[in-house]
Amino acid sequence: MKQLSVNDIKTLAEIKTEFEDAYNINQLQSAFNSGNFYAIGKFEGEVLVGVITYSVATPSADIETLFVKEQYRKRGIAKGLILRACEVIKELGVEKIFIEVRKSNIPAISLYKKCGFNEISCRKKYYSDGEDALVLIKE
Repeated sequence: MKQLSVNDIKTLAEIKTEFEDAYNINQLQSAFNSGNFYAIGKFEGEVLVGVITYSVATPSADIETLFVKEQYRKRGIAKGLILRACEVIKELGVEKIFIEVRKSNIPAISLYKKCGFNEISCRKKYYSDGEDALVLIKE
């Protein structure tokens, strides 16, 4: 796994185009320039196959996105990215880590709970299609 930087924006934007809630290059540039946005990538050779992004505003952090290319799923990559991000976040002095997930995304909810997250609330009609989001926390 590799900590990504502003120099990796094109690579990061490429993997994110495969997902519906993707950031474009300008949004990624702005996020990295904010100084509190981070990304960790998982590579297979030269290919970025998974990424987790998060923002930190001590004493809390938000995991913003977690993507694994479809052909690389069910190999523990997502879990590895979550656990590594949580380690890095905790090293920054963060006490609480939040993540939002579609209420219908049962596999993701199960994974987050296995990684120590607990459900704390529901945001009604959070997503653009009207679906609710569950808010989970790891302390």
